[in-house]
Amino acid sequence: MFNSSSSSNRKAILALLLLVPVASFGVATPLYFLPGVLGNLVAIFSKIWMLIVPIVWLFFIEPENLNLKVQQAQGRNLLVGLGLGLLMLGIILIIYRLLGPQWIDVEYVRERAM
Repeated sequence: MFNSSSSSNRKAILALLLLVPVASFGVATPLYFLPGVLGNLVAIFSKIWMLIVPIVWLFFIEPENLNLKVQQAQGRNLLVGLGLGLLMLGIILIIYRLLGPQWIDVEYVRERAM
């Protein structure tokens, strides 16, 4: 039993080591180290890595945790989710409308987008 827990801990640490630095590196590279096309390629590769590694891990490293049972959304749960999503959207839009012009420099954003 101790070996199984130890093995599980090792797998968890390995998974974290494969994912956490890649996310930080993918963000920092185009901003600080390689601005331009090469930095953007590194960022894109890191995003692909963050998508592919968990999928590969689930299918090949820990297939016993794979559960493909489809859940059916029931009427009330679906309505609650929709209502909460619309509530969050409303709050975001109201805060943006009230505080956005004070916090966001539109000209700076347009300049950076070009």
